[in-house]
Amino acid sequence: MQLSLCQKCYFIKGYKNAAIYDLNNNKVYSINEYGKYLIDAVITNTNIALSKKDLEYLDKLKDLKLLTENINYNNNLLIERNSIGIEFAWLELTDLCNLRCIHCYGEFGNSVINKSRILSINDWKEIIDKLLDIDCKNIQLIGGEPLMHKDFMEILDYSHKKGFKRIDLFTNGTLIDETIAKKLGRYNINVRVSVYGHNPVVHDSITKVNGSFEKNRRGLELLKKYSVNTSIAIIIMKENEAYLDEIKKYIESIGHKYSGYDVVRPTCFESHQKHAISNINILKSRYNTRPVFHTSEKDFIRNHFYNSCWNGKIAITSCGDVLPCIFSRNDIVGNIKADNEDYLKNEIIKKWSITKDNIEVCKDCEYRYCCHDCRPLAIGIYGNMFSKYPRCCYNPYTGIWEEISECTKELNNKSNKMR
Repeated sequence: MQLSLCQKCYFIKGYKNAAIYDLNNNKVYSINEYGKYLIDAVITNTNIALSKKDLEYLDKLKDLKLLTENINYNNNLLIERNSIGIEFAWLELTDLCNLRCIHCYGEFGNSVINKSRILSINDWKEIIDKLLDIDCKNIQLIGGEPLMHKDFMEILDYSHKKGFKRIDLFTNGTLIDETIAKKLGRYNINVRVSVYGHNPVVHDSITKVNGSFEKNRRGLELLKKYSVNTSIAIIIMKENEAYLDEIKKYIESIGHKYSGYDVVRPTCFESHQKHAISNINILKSRYNTRPVFHTSEKDFIRNHFYNSCWNGKIAITSCGDVLPCIFSRNDIVGNIKADNEDYLKNEIIKKWSITKDNIEVCKDCEYRYCCHDCRPLAIGIYGNMFSKYPRCCYNPYTGIWEEISECTKELNNKSNKMR
């Protein structure tokens, strides 16, 4: 028997098992080891004996419109690399910060940058113009604390006037006043605010600045008052992991929507350990622990040629250094003022082109074209740019989803078991 994959269906083999990517319905089907052998045989016209159970299995795949008797289809030859440009940029306006957060991924607030290297207001305007010239329509203003930039309002006004499709602001919320909140609402800016606790004791123990909780709360109240599009960024670590429910209730009590949390990211594993969480159930929500994947034609094609997270993104620091991501502090590809455009473009594309096909273990996984990735996380935990994505429990060599307690390196106490 010979069958073909239906149009826009792709058979991706892993070391042990396989998957069928159905781009018509954005679904990913897991295929076990025998299914992999069977499907491979019928689509390559290998002469094998088929049992009644085999035929029933193949009929089911035909009913799902994954396989067809029309042998003219051969989709796996039709994937072509598409060009990609910058679609999103983090603009790190300043390294200054009025807080001293214990988990900070940068050295913000310490003024470590030589003042002669800091970009001027005119530099930022030129960068904004250039981003629009190359059709980048989405930016996020970050820091440090971006509101500490002396020309923040001018940069905001200029960005809004230029007509970006989306402007985001990431802030600790403590410096928001009536004037700023009004303008953010009028400009339809999307604001993301960090919250670390439900009371001053918890929140201020993390920011290391007394009174930051009340200022943060006042900022959130003003954003609500002026109908600013606001989301809350919660980072859970050892110091606040016991209060997740209370933090959720607090956010809702002041009229904002709770939309989940992230777990503290290690910049290097050793220094991270003292803030790493110990509650494995909190960590579990951030991990791939079972094969629940989806895809799209755009993502499937991109993930063959570009990193699933980095593609189309850059970060520009307050001194003009260009990074593939705000968390990749030591992965500088060049400088916006010192290097020419072609050089920067070539270097950033090299970073974007680090796909799961280049990553240890992941390259042998059938889910490599639908799974999320984070290279800074791999560097932070394993110290290696090309290590397996750390928040995945799947072992493609055994085909087994392992217990998170056995495969994670992000727990403060690795002996802590599922509770």
